[in-house]
Amino acid sequence: MHGIALAERGHWLTAVHTMFRDSKPELYDYVALLERMKMEHLLAQLDGVCEHAAKGDLDYKRFLTHTLEAEWRGRHQRGVESRLKLARLPWLKSLDQADFDVQPSIDRK
Repeated sequence: MHGIALAERGHWLTAVHTMFRDSKPELYDYVALLERMKMEHLLAQLDGVCEHAAKGDLDYKRFLTHTLEAEWRGRHQRGVESRLKLARLPWLKSLDQADFDVQPSIDRK
């Protein structure tokens, strides 16, 4: 069977093996691939997503969606943290903690 057809039926390991069977040996190592693609967030969460898929809860497209979402969430969070650091704010406050008396023209709503 073709790798994609196997994946759609839930045979994850067989599908991955079939897709990479004729590839260079170093490409078979998904960890090396994820590192080369700089997908460290996905690498950190892949075991959990794979376990979820192995239980039969995810089809091929949902598995791919979950893995890509894991990477996007990590990159997004890192971007937010980086921008906050670059802003050099003296402190972080929520709206509940804000002192509106300092700038009375700001509407509290």
